[in-house]
Amino acid sequence: MKREVMGLGIKLYFNLSNRERVVDKIKMYQKRYMELVERICGEGRKKIHVPSMVGIDEDMRDWSLYMILEHNARVNKTIKNIVYRLSRGEELRPEERIDPKTDVMPEDSGMEQVDEFRRSIEEYLQAVEKVGQLKGTRKIEHPVFGAFDAHQWHCMFAFHLGIHLRQAEYIAKAIRDDIENMKC
Repeated sequence: MKREVMGLGIKLYFNLSNRERVVDKIKMYQKRYMELVERICGEGRKKIHVPSMVGIDEDMRDWSLYMILEHNARVNKTIKNIVYRLSRGEELRPEERIDPKTDVMPEDSGMEQVDEFRRSIEEYLQAVEKVGQLKGTRKIEHPVFGAFDAHQWHCMFAFHLGIHLRQAEYIAKAIRDDIENMKC
């Protein structure tokens, strides 16, 4: 019942948005992530335990900043495929279907994830610029919130970045605090 109510609230929130506002939010989130990367002085592999946060599963609470970037890049690519296919009235290809509990989990991520993350956003923004109607397309099931049309998946792209941005900010602050304490 709780998930159904959350799903309805999320869908209502998404439906009140438009494509351009979501694109602006994605660009703003990308900028904030890149600022965090700059602030941590190459310490992006350091895993930090974060407190319980909305949208952060238990198995995601001991990640590094690079792991978050890798996870986001994987999710970004998946959402890009979904939005593209839905906007064209096409089915997802078998290789585009994922298991959210295994296929988007990061590994021992390194600095290469910064470029991978940046590229996943740039490719998404280029793709969404070229597609037609997003609202009212066929729907594909989201693993938590129910069936989404292309517009709702577009909104989920930004929403997902925002969820993990809070986690990334916590990690970056902990790393900065460690760096500051080492200077003494």
